[in-house]
Amino acid sequence: METEKRWAIVHAWQECQNFRQVAKQLGHGKNTVKRWVHHYQEHGNVENDKRTGRKPALDDDGAKAALTLLLSDQHGTASEVARVIRAQGKSKTLLHKSTIIRHARKAA
Repeated sequence: METEKRWAIVHAWQECQNFRQVAKQLGHGKNTVKRWVHHYQEHGNVENDKRTGRKPALDDDGAKAALTLLLSDQHGTASEVARVIRAQGKSKTLLHKSTIIRHARKAA
């Protein structure tokens, strides 16, 4: 939902103090109205909370190592580079060849 619509929900609620009425007036669900009003009351804004997301399979150093190994032609394939990266301790698991290639491209 766009920020402007969230602000409209908060302003409409401040006028009438009724979740159901605001939901009907603006065409949103009552729970949506309650969520954004409570978010505003707690945080003072209607911005999305920062989310952590999934951690990358390789950090920057690991990606640079993958790029270096791929360009050196010593290890042949991305699958072999994945085994070397794991043996070096730069990854806890054996990564798929496409993951190695994707991270190497980002590091390039």
